[in-house]
Amino acid sequence: MTGSPTLRLCGCARLRFCALLLVALSAGVAGADDLTEPDVAIEAGKEALSEQWDLPWYDDQSDDFAPVNLPKPKKRSKPWPIWDWFDGLFSGFGWNFGDVLIFLLWIVVAGLLLWLIVAMIRAYQETEQVAAATAAEEFDAKAHLQRVEALPVTLAEKVDNYLQAARDAYDSGDLSKAIVYLFSHELLELDRAARLRLVKGKTNRQYLSELRRGVGPSPRLADILARTVRLFEAAFFGAHPPTREAFEDCWQEATEFERLLAVEEATA
Repeated sequence: MTGSPTLRLCGCARLRFCALLLVALSAGVAGADDLTEPDVAIEAGKEALSEQWDLPWYDDQSDDFAPVNLPKPKKRSKPWPIWDWFDGLFSGFGWNFGDVLIFLLWIVVAGLLLWLIVAMIRAYQETEQVAAATAAEEFDAKAHLQRVEALPVTLAEKVDNYLQAARDAYDSGDLSKAIVYLFSHELLELDRAARLRLVKGKTNRQYLSELRRGVGPSPRLADILARTVRLFEAAFFGAHPPTREAFEDCWQEATEFERLLAVEEATA
């Protein structure tokens, strides 16, 4: 600060001069005319800095900047020390524990989205399967009703399983009703297996003739149906119920009848 009037003001010195000039101007320690001279301004600044302010960055003895020892920032302690352990665990991969948590969170979100998509696809497939099964059941029920309406005999009661109804009637001793149920069952199954076509008004002879013209097991099925037709017509039109032995013969052939139809359907 005590340099000659020809002091070359450059770099840090120029900055210091400006600071002192501003301080002197603000403190009003010298008149406006005196501060136009560099030496006067410097002396005024030194006086102002040394007497009116306690500036940590100014050394009034050397008239220079003084190093300022700033307090070191305190290291923030983490609320849970285990976080430090986790950070060290993943530091080798360039991650901290927070990054790992975010990565795991994204995995959970992706997993939930995948589960939701799969659940929606399964729900859609189950809905389609239920709708298809319902439509198939309705179609079968309608076809069964049409077959029943085309039977040669009309029954007063509603029967779901004619073979079981024949068995129940046989057990109860009503052989006339048992042979009607058995005959109706055989006609319904032959129509369902497309071995003949049930049509209202067709005679039993026409059914037998249609069946005998078929191929594969149809001739044998015609023989089984013919035995049942004879007992049915005697009971239904002639009021002559079949004997127990005659019905049991037809009943035993019913097992072969079912087996032949099953083989035919499996090889169709």
